[in-house]
Amino acid sequence: MKVWAVVSIGLKEWMFCYTRAVAKRINSSALIAYAWCHRLDALASVGTFVGIRGIDVLHTRLFGTSIYVEIEISADGDMILWEGHEISRQMHDRIEEKFSLVKRCMVHVNPIEKGQVRNNENFAVFTSILLL
Repeated sequence: MKVWAVVSIGLKEWMFCYTRAVAKRINSSALIAYAWCHRLDALASVGTFVGIRGIDVLHTRLFGTSIYVEIEISADGDMILWEGHEISRQMHDRIEEKFSLVKRCMVHVNPIEKGQVRNNENFAVFTSILLL
């Protein structure tokens, strides 16, 4: 499973670089925003390593040249509040640190029952970048 997460990260990062290069060449802000979607997708694989069980909501908004990110993640409902807050803070800080165009990132943690996993396509990709 970890091998596929690494493959996914690499592929999405390549898609980000390629799409961004084309966007710069044709001077398209819409395509630059789309490139950032690829990079944010690459973030999804990290959660498997840091205790995130799934991503419930991932919204990105382009406002001028800034990107606003809203994320709702699922985490083990039995973890103590401090651990959930720490996961949220680390994810927030890492996103704003790694992506200079992200002006504001909001991360909300939703508790789920032990052993339950959210099944969504963004999860594996999104969490990966946090480890890069």
